[in-house]
Amino acid sequence: MNLEIVPLPSLDTVKKLSKHIAAKDAPVLASAISCKTDYLITGDKKDFNKKGLKGKFGFKILGPSEFVKEVLPEVFRSIGEFHFKSKNIS
Repeated sequence: MNLEIVPLPSLDTVKKLSKHIAAKDAPVLASAISCKTDYLITGDKKDFNKKGLKGKFGFKILGPSEFVKEVLPEVFRSIGEFHFKSKNIS
């Protein structure tokens, strides 16, 4: 998993999305779209899962606990594989 800080979306993109979602959420959605994220984690999941938006952008929209439940096992597997491989190196 790669975490990164992405640039702010263009004002034009935010304005276009504001027609379909609350103005406060448009910059968040625009950033997620522009960086081609795999996940958008939000405490306001219902605001992003409106009819016409759900599944449209190619990433999952999850609440924080859903994200942890989905991703944490993958992180632990990766750590375990790294630990296992590093023990075999010596």
